[in-house]
Parts: sequence; structure tokens; C-alpha cells
Amino acid sequence: MTDTTSRDSNKKSPLKGALLAIAGLTLVTLFGFLSLMLSLVLAYVMIPDYESIDAGERISGAIGFMGLVILFITILLLRKSTKAGSLLRSFRVGLWVGVGIYSLILIVGIGGIASRSISQLSGTSNMCMSSPKDILFRTEQATVPIATDFGTGTAFAVGDTHTLLTAYHVIDGADRIYANYDSGDVQIEVLTVAPELDLALLRIQEPVAGYLNLTSNYQLGDEVYVLGYPDNALTAGHASLTGGVLSRVIDHDTLTLNIPDEAVPQNLEMIQTDAMINPGNSGGPLVNRCGVVGVVSSKSDSGQLSDYLGISSEQGINFAVSSKSAANEFNLKILND
Repeated sequence: MTDTTSRDSNKKSPLKGALLAIAGLTLVTLFGFLSLMLSLVLAYVMIPDYESIDAGERISGAIGFMGLVILFITILLLRKSTKAGSLLRSFRVGLWVGVGIYSLILIVGIGGIASRSISQLSGTSNMCMSSPKDILFRTEQATVPIATDFGTGTAFAVGDTHTLLTAYHVIDGADRIYANYDSGDVQIEVLTVAPELDLALLRIQEPVAGYLNLTSNYQLGDEVYVLGYPDNALTAGHASLTGGVLSRVIDHDTLTLNIPDEAVPQNLEMIQTDAMINPGNSGGPLVNRCGVVGVVSSKSDSGQLSDYLGISSEQGINFAVSSKSAANEFNLKILND
């Protein structure tokens, strides 16, 4: 009788097993939260430019990698423990579940980076965006407020984070060109110009946070947006966004009909839009949801287009030099999807 009672007392009660399981789950959850917070901090330290276009993929990859490092170090430390009670066993199981979760996060991050890289190399990538808010966020990363000894304007990074595209009249005759951020000035130099197209290619000393793609995929009726710094957006704070539609594509033959006595460049194509622009918007990007369709050239009642291209100004009509013209002139990559 005594032996039976002793054996029964050594058996674990269901309640004790349940409490150990709950304690193990709580311990794993707490450890998982702490490891996630540490991984986030390390990821942001490793990726300071976390507002760039591809930051999401890179942060995901960094979180997955750092989480796996933390878990594997913990697993190795626990291997030295000779005792393996229920609580410790539950914790170890939780650690291996965490390994699976962080591995998935790492795969998602690496897969996103690889997909973006392959798309860019194949020339089929675009910057398709779902809303005006998304367009503003992504486009502003690549848009730069320009100032010279004559005035102000806008430029945007294209192809890489050092190369800027703008309107020629923004920098025409200037001795000094710089990005006048609210945090300070950054020097800009001229690479090449095309005055007959009202285009200029520049190089900024310090890279911008992102760059945009030129696209040839546009048509009448597209929703388009202008991002820039009218009157330098009150000393170059955040850029200003306006929207409208792509009203007309003016090809070389149509331009020739309108300007019979003028020599029109063969590769000149103009985009007409009702999106509002103002002095300071010149040189900024005109974008649809999948890329830059033009470089803002003229406000309809400013006379600038007449000065440079011979087209008379009309009220309520605004123009941009098409992305096709810019790509052909400066040998820039353009997406044809």
C-alpha cells in the first residue's frame, strides 16, 4: 500500500503539466518579443536610409537574419544544460518555432530584393503606385529642390541616386547650382544640356534617398501628378503634389505644323496636362502610376515654352518634355512595359 501511494505521488498531475505548459508558452512569447525588438533596432542601425524605396525588403531581410542569430546563440547556450524539465523543453520547442518564423521573414526580404534586382536588370520593373499618397512618398524620395544665382526650380534623380534630370531654363546661365534643402545646401554640377529640348542632366554630390524610372507607357486620359517646389515650397520643405490628366501627346509632326518656320528637334515630344504647375515646378517629374512620363517645362501662361520652343502659351494648358525625348537625348534607360 505504501509503495503504491509513493508511486502515485511521483506522478505529475494534469494541473501541474498545464501550468508548466503555460509557463513555457509565456517564456517563449516574452523571449520572442524581446528578440523581435532587438532585431528591429539592429535592422534600423544597419539600414539608416530606411525611407528609401527598397527599405522594406532590406529591413525584412535584416530582421530575419538578426533574429536567427539571436535564436541560434540561445539554442547553443541551452545545449550545455544537462537538465531538461518540462519548462525547458517547452522553451526549446518555442525556439525552433521561432527559427522557422524568422527564416520565413528572411526569405521574404531576400526574395523581394532579388525580385527588384532582376526586374531592374531585365528592364521590366516599374514603380507602379496605388494612390496619390504612395506617389507622393515614393516620388519625393527622388525629387530635389534646385536653386541658382538666378532663381529656383526642381530636379529629380533618374537611373541612380546621383544623376538628376531637370529643365534647362532652370540652370540656364547660372554660375552656381545647388540643392537648397532645409537642412543645408548640396553642390550640383552640370553633366550635359540640351537647350533645344529644354533639358539638362546634372550630378549631385550627395546621393538622394531614391530614384525614379522613366516610362514610355502612357496614354491620353492617364491620371498624372506633378511633384515639385513651387516658390521652393517655402524654403524647400516638403515637395508639393498636384494632379490632373494627360490631355495630349504632341509629336514631332504636330509641332512642325504649329511652328512652320522653326527647326523642331526630331526627337522632341511634348506632354500636355491640366495638372497645375507654378514657377519653381519647372524641371520636376510628371508621373503616372508607373513612372515618369515627362519633365515639367512650362506653365501655360508663363511664356517659357514660347521662349524655348516657339509654342504660344494658352491659359489652362501645361507642358512637359516627354520621357521618350529625355531618354533618347541623354541615353537614359526607359521602361517599355
